[in-house]
Amino acid sequence: MFKLALLAGALLGAASVWAAVDPTLPPAGQAAVPAAQASEETLQLQAILRDRRGAVRAMINGQSLSVGDRIGGHQLVAINKADVVLEHAGQQRTVRLARPVITKSRP
Repeated sequence: MFKLALLAGALLGAASVWAAVDPTLPPAGQAAVPAAQASEETLQLQAILRDRRGAVRAMINGQSLSVGDRIGGHQLVAINKADVVLEHAGQQRTVRLARPVITKSRP
């Protein structure tokens, strides 16, 4: 009975230590950047989507946006074939799609 109580106490102690450390938090000394404060370097163009009607949307940081929408203080000005143009404080910046992971091996 004593061994069972000792084991239960050890498990409860380990559970409280495990709960105190959240693996999804940034490392100590580094703060997460809120979406509203996203800088130009943190904006990642993930996809450009076109539907059957010709409507175009850009997937930036997991958000589906159309021209005129805002993300982190930036306004989406244009969606091109392989990049988008964002404007922030009167400055424009082009964000490009990453090169495709899958490429043709033969023409």
